[in-house]
Amino acid sequence: MFDDAMRFAEQARLGFGACAVTAEVVGGSIATPDLAEMLVAVERARRAADAAELALLAELSRRERDPSGTGEIRLPDGATADFCGDEAAMVLDCSIAVADRRCRLAARLSTDLAALVAPLVRGEVPERTVQLVATETRDASPEGVAAVVTHVLAQKRGSEHSRLVALEHRELARACRRVLTSVDEGILERRAAQNRRDRTDVHLDPGPLGTSVVSAVLPTELAVVVYAAVEDLAARAVRDEPGLRLGAARAQAFVDLALRGVEVRTRLDLTVPVMTGGCAGPDRTASAPTGGGEGGGGGEPAGSVRGATPGMRPGGEDVRGVRLDSEDTRRVRLGGVEVPGAGWIPAEVVEAIRRSDDHELARVLLEADEGHVVASGQPQPGYVPRPGLRRLVQTRDGTCRMWGCTRPAVQCDLDHAQAWPLGPTSSRNLGSLCRRHHRLKQHPRWGYELDAEGRATWTAPGGTSRVTWPRTWAIERPAPVRPVPERSRPERSRPERSGPARSGPLVSEPEPSAPETSPGPVTRQTTAPGVSTPWTPAHETPAGGRGDDELVLVSPPVPGADPPF
Repeated sequence: MFDDAMRFAEQARLGFGACAVTAEVVGGSIATPDLAEMLVAVERARRAADAAELALLAELSRRERDPSGTGEIRLPDGATADFCGDEAAMVLDCSIAVADRRCRLAARLSTDLAALVAPLVRGEVPERTVQLVATETRDASPEGVAAVVTHVLAQKRGSEHSRLVALEHRELARACRRVLTSVDEGILERRAAQNRRDRTDVHLDPGPLGTSVVSAVLPTELAVVVYAAVEDLAARAVRDEPGLRLGAARAQAFVDLALRGVEVRTRLDLTVPVMTGGCAGPDRTASAPTGGGEGGGGGEPAGSVRGATPGMRPGGEDVRGVRLDSEDTRRVRLGGVEVPGAGWIPAEVVEAIRRSDDHELARVLLEADEGHVVASGQPQPGYVPRPGLRRLVQTRDGTCRMWGCTRPAVQCDLDHAQAWPLGPTSSRNLGSLCRRHHRLKQHPRWGYELDAEGRATWTAPGGTSRVTWPRTWAIERPAPVRPVPERSRPERSRPERSGPARSGPLVSEPEPSAPETSPGPVTRQTTAPGVSTPWTPAHETPAGGRGDDELVLVSPPVPGADPPF
């Protein structure tokens, strides 16, 4: 029977392909009514395919690991296993939120909403119609659910179809609520109170390129007042500025209302591409992640050159290890940057932020040829990653490393792919996982591998594998050490600093002089094992050499220039 079902599914796929070829090749000669009829037939078949998927999801969601560890068990009808939505997302190539919702619907269709499967299989209604009924009855009593199902399957007066088929979605939702109220008078009030208590929230999501979507779930009376205030302010702005688009006026009015009378300081990590000098083209792009502080939150957005960051030598900026005088500084151009989970910020906005006084700066080194994040090969002692290593992994990953998860890495745990102490605390063994997928990774039915370059491979219990790549590639490479005999190394002493001391939490003051060189990757001051620099006396060299929080330069040195370590 399994082979027959697979053969039918393949035949359906071939049939859909034939419809597509027919429309492409001879569509121009087909009459409009015939095209509409073919479209209706394809839609009915697609709805039947959705019914088949939901039936399979209902069964897949019931599979769980046997507590005795000997295999797997089937949960009761209507039950769903932990992380069933994550496996469904990998199999169906959809988002985890969509997969979770479909798994819950599939479980309902195998129990109290089983009567709604038949119209879905016949192609009379789409899946979203059945989902609406499931949503409206999610917290109803068994008697209430049965009454709603009977009502929506009954024939609509004045129509030859059932209410499930004939009613528009808003009318169908109102019909469900009327029936529920007749069975349980207080259900709508209880549901509203619970929603106002548990479901009010504000969300930030990426919008069209260069924008983000801020959505709010508010009590209805407050939402009406807020929107009325936005409309009023927008109308005034349009009157005062002819030609201003009403939508743009609403957006600015919303921002004005949200920030009026409030002082907000936010922290954000940005990885900013940098184009310098006459070679400011796509083939001469480096990356200088910006941030601030040693915590996981990052820092204020800033440019890759140091700008007004405390500790910078006046009269020049340091880009990719090159000192730029004022004339060169004018040729520095920053690229746009994507903020995980929020959206894309244009280059001119990044530049404006960089030129402001209120920013801080941190750096992550990129390999010169490929632009990959480069980390030292030395692991850190202990279980908890140091702040520099945390920033490196978060910059590399961007988001949670689970397939389909979009939670920003700064909100995730740093997980040891191979449990510590068997696995080291280093970038090759650390990955960003949100709390849910940190738990999933520990599940014995799931497989997870993280290679040295940051590529993560997930294997679901059913055998489906998906690979996620880091936002920025990371290459584990030890720092090249070039021993220099002491007699051939000129004595250089740290210059005296004049004027008041200035503090820079993320960047060290550059050397007093730097030779003019071609652009190379930027890095913080680092020290090779056992080698002292004018800024790091020998007795201050860290024991054990460089750790992952100290980033290393791997591009070859420029002839005639001092080595960076």
